[in-house]
Amino acid sequence: MKELQKIPFLEKFPETEYPTEYLTARLKGRKGRFITKWELIFETPESSAKLIKDESTKIKTKNIQDTFYDKEMFWLYSQMNKTLRRIFHPVFLYREITRVIACLRHKAIINEQQEANKAIKEILEYSLIHKAVKKKIIEESSILNLMQLLENSLVLESKEFSGLARYMKDNNLRIPEHEIFNGFFQSLKIKDPVIRQYFKMQIDEKNLISLYKKFRWNEKPEVFFNGGAISADAFSKAGLSEDEKDLEKIFSKIFISGRKRFSFDAIENIIISEILKVLRRMISRHTQTAFIVYYIVLLQVETVNTSLLLFSRKEDTDFLRKRLIV
Repeated sequence: MKELQKIPFLEKFPETEYPTEYLTARLKGRKGRFITKWELIFETPESSAKLIKDESTKIKTKNIQDTFYDKEMFWLYSQMNKTLRRIFHPVFLYREITRVIACLRHKAIINEQQEANKAIKEILEYSLIHKAVKKKIIEESSILNLMQLLENSLVLESKEFSGLARYMKDNNLRIPEHEIFNGFFQSLKIKDPVIRQYFKMQIDEKNLISLYKKFRWNEKPEVFFNGGAISADAFSKAGLSEDEKDLEKIFSKIFISGRKRFSFDAIENIIISEILKVLRRMISRHTQTAFIVYYIVLLQVETVNTSLLLFSRKEDTDFLRKRLIV
């Protein structure tokens, strides 16, 4: 287990010296490939067919989130200069931590190691995780040993990740998802105002979705995260309620402009739409950083909507109207 103690969690890639202006110009060009008017698919069968055809040329696999999105994010990181990589380090670290949790789930759920490893290799294909860490994620058969190895590496990012393996051992090998994310959020010390606002909204989104699951499926929420626009205590109090309207009340406090658009069944998509609105406003004041974050969220929209278009039945227009992010 000592062999990963001094290996950083993320790989160190060759640095570029491209000016930030050069990268944002390229992103504006690449943004032109994205669909901006998803509502067109409801106008005529012809427009729907064209959209589906256009999107199917980009990706031909059901694992869209592990290909199109990740490949583009990998490219984006590779084009960043030293200053941008420092500013956006939390954004990419957050993505890779989310990826690690997906790998741990596969280890825990899939009994056949060969089958689990195949799925994990796909998840890690365009990962920024250090190659030595990736190798251990794939090869280590003991999920507890793997958690200790990951902790050793993550602690180099922040001491807030200490104790993850011990927690897992004391809780019947339960994957410490909340503890990993909480360690990450507690470790954030961000100076850039755009990145700070981005994570504030990410925390709000996680808390809102947890509260939604409580009302929709009666799932007992994990302890909520601090750091968003609304305190964890406020979310906890709402979680004790039996009234679904409490979710709408909290949503409206966070996204004031989205109050009229609130929909219980489409809350995830509305949250992303509201995040895009906030970022659009920030672009005028923090042009370059805000535009890059805006591009990342647009990429998420493109990924989610493309997946829905390609792998839902074309006649399910009501389903698509609720689920597409427009």
